[in-house]
Amino acid sequence: MAWSTLSILLLSLSSFWTPALGVPAAGGNSNCAQWCAANFAKPGSDCTSAATKGQGVCYVCGPAKTIATQQLCGGACTDTSSDANNCGSCGTKCSAGTCVNSKCPPTTYQGVIQVFSGAASLGYLAPDPNYWTPLLTDSINSALKIAFQLSQGATSGSQLDFKMLNDGRGVYLGLVQGRDSTSSDISPGSFNYLYLDPVAAATAPGAAPQHVPSYFSTATGLDKTAETAVWSVDIASGAVSCHWINTDSSTPTTVEFAQSNHVYAGGDSTAFQNRFPAPVTGITFKFIPA
Repeated sequence: MAWSTLSILLLSLSSFWTPALGVPAAGGNSNCAQWCAANFAKPGSDCTSAATKGQGVCYVCGPAKTIATQQLCGGACTDTSSDANNCGSCGTKCSAGTCVNSKCPPTTYQGVIQVFSGAASLGYLAPDPNYWTPLLTDSINSALKIAFQLSQGATSGSQLDFKMLNDGRGVYLGLVQGRDSTSSDISPGSFNYLYLDPVAAATAPGAAPQHVPSYFSTATGLDKTAETAVWSVDIASGAVSCHWINTDSSTPTTVEFAQSNHVYAGGDSTAFQNRFPAPVTGITFKFIPA
Protein backbone atom coordinates (compact mmCIF):
# COMPACT_ATOMS: atom_id res chain seq x y z
CA MET A 1 0.00 0.00 0.00
CA ALA A 2 1.42 3.39 -1.00
CA TRP A 3 1.87 6.00 1.67
CA SER A 4 1.39 9.66 0.79
CA THR A 5 3.80 12.30 2.02
CA LEU A 6 1.03 13.78 4.16
CA SER A 7 0.23 10.40 5.73
CA ILE A 8 3.86 9.88 6.66
CA LEU A 9 4.01 13.37 8.16
CA LEU A 10 0.86 12.77 10.17
CA LEU A 11 2.17 9.46 11.46
CA SER A 12 5.49 11.03 12.33
CA LEU A 13 3.89 13.83 14.31
CA SER A 14 1.43 11.59 16.13
CA SER A 15 4.28 9.30 17.13
CA PHE A 16 6.37 12.05 18.66
CA TRP A 17 3.67 14.03 20.47
CA THR A 18 1.82 12.72 23.48
CA PRO A 19 -0.09 14.41 26.29
CA ALA A 20 2.28 12.74 28.79
CA LEU A 21 5.12 14.86 27.44
CA GLY A 22 3.13 18.04 28.08
CA VAL A 23 2.71 18.87 24.39
CA PRO A 24 -0.36 19.10 22.13
CA ALA A 25 -2.13 15.87 21.21
CA ALA A 26 -2.02 14.36 17.74
CA GLY A 27 -5.07 16.32 16.54
CA GLY A 28 -3.17 19.59 16.78
CA ASN A 29 -0.16 18.04 15.09
CA SER A 30 -2.36 16.86 12.27
CA ASN A 31 -3.30 20.48 11.65
CA CYS A 32 0.37 21.43 11.56
CA ALA A 33 1.17 18.55 9.18
CA GLN A 34 -1.58 19.56 6.78
CA TRP A 35 -0.57 23.22 6.94
CA CYS A 36 3.12 22.42 6.44
CA ALA A 37 2.37 20.24 3.44
CA ALA A 38 0.20 22.95 1.89
CA ASN A 39 2.70 25.78 2.34
CA PHE A 40 6.21 24.36 1.96
CA ALA A 41 7.98 22.55 -0.88
CA LYS A 42 9.94 20.56 1.72
CA PRO A 43 7.46 20.33 4.58
CA GLY A 44 9.47 17.81 6.56
CA SER A 45 12.70 19.75 6.90
CA ASP A 46 11.18 23.22 6.70
CA CYS A 47 8.20 22.80 8.98
CA THR A 48 7.13 19.49 10.52
CA SER A 49 10.53 18.57 11.94
CA ALA A 50 10.45 21.61 14.22
CA ALA A 51 6.75 21.12 14.89
CA THR A 52 7.43 17.74 16.52
CA LYS A 53 9.34 19.71 19.15
CA GLY A 54 6.68 22.39 19.59
CA GLN A 55 8.76 24.85 17.63
CA GLY A 56 9.05 26.39 14.17
CA VAL A 57 6.77 28.21 11.81
CA CYS A 58 3.64 26.21 12.63
CA TYR A 59 3.90 27.49 16.19
CA VAL A 60 4.72 31.04 15.10
CA CYS A 61 2.34 31.74 12.23
CA GLY A 62 0.56 28.46 11.54
CA PRO A 63 -2.41 26.69 13.14
CA ALA A 64 -0.59 26.44 16.48
CA LYS A 65 0.28 30.15 16.68
CA THR A 66 -0.53 32.16 19.78
CA ILE A 67 -0.32 35.65 18.24
CA ALA A 68 -3.21 36.31 15.88
CA THR A 69 -1.40 38.90 13.77
CA GLN A 70 1.42 36.52 12.84
CA GLN A 71 0.97 35.35 9.24
CA LEU A 72 2.99 33.37 6.71
CA CYS A 73 3.93 35.85 3.99
CA GLY A 74 6.28 34.86 1.20
CA GLY A 75 7.34 31.74 3.03
CA ALA A 76 8.30 33.52 6.26
CA CYS A 77 6.45 34.43 9.42
CA THR A 78 5.80 38.10 9.98
CA ASP A 79 3.79 40.21 12.40
CA THR A 80 1.24 41.99 10.21
CA SER A 81 0.47 44.44 13.00
CA SER A 82 3.83 46.17 12.45
CA ASP A 83 5.35 44.97 9.15
CA ALA A 84 5.26 47.91 6.70
CA ASN A 85 5.48 45.49 3.76
CA ASN A 86 2.69 43.26 5.02
CA CYS A 87 0.46 45.59 7.00
CA GLY A 88 -2.75 43.93 8.13
CA SER A 89 -2.37 41.29 5.42
CA CYS A 90 0.34 39.85 3.21
CA GLY A 91 1.48 42.20 0.46
CA THR A 92 -0.09 45.40 1.82
CA LYS A 93 2.71 47.96 1.75
CA CYS A 94 2.70 51.25 3.64
CA SER A 95 4.15 54.09 1.58
CA ALA A 96 5.31 55.91 4.72
CA GLY A 97 7.34 52.87 5.77
CA THR A 98 5.51 52.26 9.03
CA CYS A 99 2.63 50.02 10.06
CA VAL A 100 0.75 50.67 13.31
CA ASN A 101 -1.83 48.26 14.72
CA SER A 102 -2.18 46.54 11.33
CA LYS A 103 -2.92 49.83 9.56
CA CYS A 104 -0.87 52.13 7.37
CA PRO A 105 -0.73 55.68 8.74
CA PRO A 106 -2.89 58.16 6.83
CA THR A 107 -1.38 60.50 4.28
CA THR A 108 -1.21 64.14 5.36
CA TYR A 109 -1.84 66.92 2.83
CA GLN A 110 -1.00 70.58 3.35
CA GLY A 111 -1.94 73.56 1.25
CA VAL A 112 -4.23 76.53 0.75
CA ILE A 113 -7.76 77.02 -0.56
CA GLN A 114 -8.25 78.94 -3.78
CA VAL A 115 -11.64 80.54 -4.39
CA PHE A 116 -13.38 80.67 -7.77
CA SER A 117 -16.46 82.28 -9.26
CA GLY A 118 -17.04 80.08 -12.28
CA ALA A 119 -13.64 79.81 -13.97
CA ALA A 120 -12.37 83.11 -12.55
CA SER A 121 -10.13 83.06 -9.51
CA LEU A 122 -11.12 85.44 -6.72
CA GLY A 123 -7.99 84.74 -4.70
CA TYR A 124 -7.40 82.61 -1.62
CA LEU A 125 -8.98 82.17 1.80
CA ALA A 126 -7.04 84.20 4.34
CA PRO A 127 -7.51 84.79 8.08
CA ASP A 128 -9.14 88.08 9.00
CA PRO A 129 -7.90 88.85 12.53
CA ASN A 130 -10.72 91.33 13.03
CA TYR A 131 -13.66 89.23 11.85
CA TRP A 132 -15.24 85.81 12.24
CA THR A 133 -14.93 84.49 8.71
CA PRO A 134 -12.08 84.49 6.16
CA LEU A 135 -11.44 87.25 3.69
CA LEU A 136 -10.14 86.93 0.15
CA THR A 137 -6.52 87.70 -0.67
CA ASP A 138 -4.64 87.78 -3.97
CA SER A 139 -1.43 86.64 -2.28
CA ILE A 140 -0.88 82.93 -1.78
CA ASN A 141 1.73 83.87 0.82
CA SER A 142 -1.01 85.44 2.96
CA ALA A 143 -3.43 82.56 2.50
CA LEU A 144 -4.71 80.36 5.30
CA LYS A 145 -2.68 77.15 5.39
CA ILE A 146 -4.55 73.97 6.25
CA ALA A 147 -3.74 70.29 6.70
CA PHE A 148 -5.91 67.20 6.49
CA GLN A 149 -5.48 63.43 6.30
CA LEU A 150 -6.70 60.69 3.98
CA SER A 151 -6.31 56.94 4.31
CA GLN A 152 -3.34 55.60 2.37
CA GLY A 153 -4.26 55.21 -1.28
CA ALA A 154 -7.45 57.28 -0.99
CA THR A 155 -7.87 60.08 -3.52
CA SER A 156 -10.89 61.67 -1.88
CA GLY A 157 -12.55 61.97 1.49
CA SER A 158 -15.54 63.47 3.29
CA GLN A 159 -16.38 64.58 6.82
CA LEU A 160 -12.76 65.65 7.20
CA ASP A 161 -11.24 68.04 9.72
CA PHE A 162 -9.10 70.88 8.36
CA LYS A 163 -6.38 71.87 10.81
CA MET A 164 -5.16 75.44 10.53
CA LEU A 165 -1.40 75.91 10.40
CA ASN A 166 -1.07 79.68 10.52
CA ASP A 167 -4.06 80.97 12.48
CA GLY A 168 -3.57 80.80 16.22
CA ARG A 169 -7.17 81.65 17.08
CA GLY A 170 -8.22 78.01 16.90
CA VAL A 171 -7.18 74.52 15.87
CA TYR A 172 -9.71 73.72 13.14
CA LEU A 173 -11.35 75.61 10.30
CA GLY A 174 -14.98 74.80 11.00
CA LEU A 175 -18.45 76.11 10.34
CA VAL A 176 -20.07 78.25 13.04
CA GLN A 177 -23.66 79.46 13.30
CA GLY A 178 -23.88 83.08 12.17
CA ARG A 179 -24.56 85.82 14.69
CA ASP A 180 -27.96 86.77 13.25
CA SER A 181 -29.09 83.25 12.31
CA THR A 182 -32.38 82.38 14.00
CA SER A 183 -31.34 78.75 14.62
CA SER A 184 -28.58 76.25 13.92
CA ASP A 185 -30.38 74.97 10.82
CA ILE A 186 -29.89 76.04 7.20
CA SER A 187 -32.27 75.40 4.30
CA PRO A 188 -33.55 76.85 1.02
CA GLY A 189 -35.58 79.97 1.73
CA SER A 190 -33.76 80.70 4.99
CA PHE A 191 -31.21 83.47 5.38
CA ASN A 192 -29.44 81.55 8.17
CA TYR A 193 -25.74 81.50 7.47
CA LEU A 194 -22.44 80.09 8.71
CA TYR A 195 -19.01 81.54 9.35
CA LEU A 196 -15.87 79.66 8.32
CA ASP A 197 -14.42 80.23 11.75
CA PRO A 198 -11.53 78.97 13.90
CA VAL A 199 -12.81 76.26 16.27
CA ALA A 200 -10.91 75.02 19.32
CA ALA A 201 -12.18 71.43 19.58
CA ALA A 202 -13.13 68.86 16.96
CA THR A 203 -16.67 67.59 16.56
CA ALA A 204 -17.36 64.01 15.51
CA PRO A 205 -18.00 63.18 11.85
CA GLY A 206 -21.72 63.13 11.22
CA ALA A 207 -22.55 64.96 14.44
CA ALA A 208 -25.29 67.58 14.65
CA PRO A 209 -24.28 71.14 15.68
CA GLN A 210 -22.27 71.21 18.90
CA HIS A 211 -21.56 73.80 21.57
CA VAL A 212 -17.77 73.95 21.34
CA PRO A 213 -15.52 77.02 21.64
CA SER A 214 -15.00 79.00 18.45
CA TYR A 215 -13.29 82.30 17.84
CA PHE A 216 -16.70 83.92 17.41
CA SER A 217 -18.13 82.51 20.65
CA THR A 218 -15.09 83.36 22.78
CA ALA A 219 -14.71 86.85 21.31
CA THR A 220 -18.38 87.83 21.59
CA GLY A 221 -19.62 85.73 24.49
CA LEU A 222 -22.45 84.44 22.27
CA ASP A 223 -22.83 80.67 22.42
CA LYS A 224 -23.26 79.68 18.78
CA THR A 225 -23.01 76.09 17.58
CA ALA A 226 -20.20 74.71 15.44
CA GLU A 227 -19.07 71.70 13.42
CA THR A 228 -15.57 70.79 12.24
CA ALA A 229 -15.82 67.47 10.32
CA VAL A 230 -17.53 69.25 7.44
CA TRP A 231 -15.01 69.14 4.60
CA SER A 232 -14.92 67.05 1.44
CA VAL A 233 -11.87 66.93 -0.84
CA ASP A 234 -11.05 65.33 -4.18
CA ILE A 235 -7.29 65.25 -4.66
CA ALA A 236 -7.37 64.71 -8.44
CA SER A 237 -9.51 67.77 -9.20
CA GLY A 238 -8.70 69.74 -6.07
CA ALA A 239 -12.40 70.29 -5.45
CA VAL A 240 -13.25 71.25 -1.86
CA SER A 241 -16.69 71.73 -0.37
CA CYS A 242 -18.27 72.01 3.07
CA HIS A 243 -21.37 70.24 4.35
CA TRP A 244 -23.36 71.30 7.41
CA ILE A 245 -25.59 68.92 9.36
CA ASN A 246 -28.81 70.28 10.85
CA THR A 247 -30.05 69.69 14.37
CA ASP A 248 -32.33 66.86 13.17
CA SER A 249 -29.28 65.19 11.55
CA SER A 250 -30.51 66.03 8.05
CA THR A 251 -27.91 67.07 5.47
CA PRO A 252 -29.08 70.18 3.63
CA THR A 253 -27.29 71.40 0.53
CA THR A 254 -24.61 73.78 1.75
CA VAL A 255 -23.60 76.59 -0.58
CA GLU A 256 -20.54 78.81 -0.34
CA PHE A 257 -20.68 82.49 -1.25
CA ALA A 258 -18.77 85.74 -0.90
CA GLN A 259 -20.02 89.14 0.22
CA SER A 260 -17.93 92.25 0.85
CA ASN A 261 -14.70 90.30 0.28
CA HIS A 262 -15.59 87.75 2.99
CA VAL A 263 -16.62 84.13 2.64
CA TYR A 264 -19.71 82.47 4.13
CA ALA A 265 -21.76 79.31 3.80
CA GLY A 266 -25.47 78.66 4.15
CA GLY A 267 -28.54 77.10 2.63
CA ASP A 268 -29.68 79.96 0.39
CA SER A 269 -27.40 82.77 -0.78
CA THR A 270 -30.31 84.68 -2.33
CA ALA A 271 -32.22 84.71 0.96
CA PHE A 272 -29.01 85.85 2.67
CA GLN A 273 -28.64 88.73 0.21
CA ASN A 274 -32.28 89.73 0.69
CA ARG A 275 -31.69 89.89 4.44
CA PHE A 276 -28.29 91.61 4.17
CA PRO A 277 -28.46 93.75 0.99
CA ALA A 278 -25.06 93.73 -0.67
CA PRO A 279 -23.85 91.89 -3.78
CA VAL A 280 -23.36 88.15 -3.24
CA THR A 281 -21.19 85.94 -5.44
CA GLY A 282 -21.54 82.16 -5.61
CA ILE A 283 -18.14 80.53 -5.19
CA THR A 284 -16.34 77.19 -5.22
CA PHE A 285 -13.14 76.07 -3.50
CA LYS A 286 -10.03 74.33 -4.80
CA PHE A 287 -7.24 72.78 -2.75
CA ILE A 288 -3.77 73.90 -3.80
CA PRO A 289 -0.86 71.91 -2.30
CA ALA A 290 1.65 74.27 -0.75
